[in-house]
Amino acid sequence: MNAWDLKGKRALITGGTRGIGKAIVHEFLVLGAEVLFTARHEDEVAVVEQEFRQMGYTVYGRVADVVLDEDRTKLLEWIEGQWGFLDILVNNAGINIRKRTADYSRTEYMQV
Repeated sequence: MNAWDLKGKRALITGGTRGIGKAIVHEFLVLGAEVLFTARHEDEVAVVEQEFRQMGYTVYGRVADVVLDEDRTKLLEWIEGQWGFLDILVNNAGINIRKRTADYSRTEYMQV
């Protein structure tokens, strides 16, 4: 028995097709949330969305690169049009550049 749940909550999880991101999507679904997840690769999004839907969950996958203004805008439009609001954001997308933070270029900083 869970001490809490996410029933009635709507969550956006970026980087949701693999690893920790996919595990977070699954846990939120198990706890009762509706989930919109993103990833950059269309084939991966389709496979993961289908996998969770076959398990009976309310889940939506969208191809998006959250570095791009256009993709973030499309996500916001989808959320406003489908749900009207968002309860939870899990920003799981990102990359790692192995050098001192002070040595990042502006472009690298924005990518991270």
